[in-house]
Amino acid sequence: MTLYQNNIIQYSPSHCYSSLKLFRVQVRRTDKLDIEAAFHPIEEYMQYVEEWYKQQLVQGVNVTQKRVYLATDVPTLLEEVTAKYAF
Repeated sequence: MTLYQNNIIQYSPSHCYSSLKLFRVQVRRTDKLDIEAAFHPIEEYMQYVEEWYKQQLVQGVNVTQKRVYLATDVPTLLEEVTAKYAF
């Protein structure tokens, strides 16, 4: 597991509203991409969302609707996510 993956897994539970079962994802591309970070496709982020919801089911949490809060500096990313994922 890469440091990036490990950080997301550790970071995620503390950034979920437990009563709503809402998973928050922040995708920064415009200000960090060239200097500090590599490009990561939205599919890479969303695999952790899916994993978190699967863990909720294993723990016996009844999730009736998956919710994802997407914070991003890329205006077209919301369209891409809604076209690829049914949340």
